[in-house]
Amino acid sequence: MAYTDVLAQCARQIGVSVEDMLSRSRKARIVRARQFAATVLRSRGNSYPCVGRYLSGRDHSTIMHAVDTFFHVGMRDPMYVEAWGKVAPCAAKFARSRAELDMVMVARP
Repeated sequence: MAYTDVLAQCARQIGVSVEDMLSRSRKARIVRARQFAATVLRSRGNSYPCVGRYLSGRDHSTIMHAVDTFFHVGMRDPMYVEAWGKVAPCAAKFARSRAELDMVMVARP
């Protein structure tokens, strides 16, 4: 699945536009959607720098922070838990931290 399709699927699940997710907006709803998309893209085997490029050229450390924040804050919201269950690849669905997600990525063939 192309990264553009993943972004569209994430945007649809959360109820924002892809354009909003790729924007520089700091509105909480948009930021949380962007964090969700970054986590899903990472869970599909993309490197942090690659995910950053997909999300309008953001730095890899910004993406690492986004994934951390998604697991610490976003996973407390039932809407994001449900969306994660629908969009994340099977192996990654049970990850509950960036470290766990990275371990899943290393273990993938």
